[in-house]
Amino acid sequence: HKDKMTSDFEYEFYKSGKVKTETRIGESEYAETRFDEMGNITEEAVYDIGGALISRYKYTYDKNGNKIKIEQYNEKNELGAYTENEYDSEGNITLKKDYVEGSLKGRTEYKYQNPVYCYKAK
Repeated sequence: HKDKMTSDFEYEFYKSGKVKTETRIGESEYAETRFDEMGNITEEAVYDIGGALISRYKYTYDKNGNKIKIEQYNEKNELGAYTENEYDSEGNITLKKDYVEGSLKGRTEYKYQNPVYCYKAK
């Protein structure tokens, strides 16, 4: 049999009733997820049980709810890598740019053909 992992959850809510913060408390670490009032995840962080940061991600959205930026932070809370996304008027991703320590490391351009899409890396 596999060892069971147990977790407890704690929630904080907006006045609207939507979840603002979800905290999952495990045996050796805890994770905190923050949401905006639209229900989008805006931040995810994992801490050891003593409260030291292990990793953190921040997410930024445009007015249509498309994820336009993903930031990855290290245990020192320093920005290490991030991704920027661009979308067309239909909400389809058209361009993804990956950065590490501020330098562009990857670029993917997406081209769509109905009814499915294909992508081409550049």
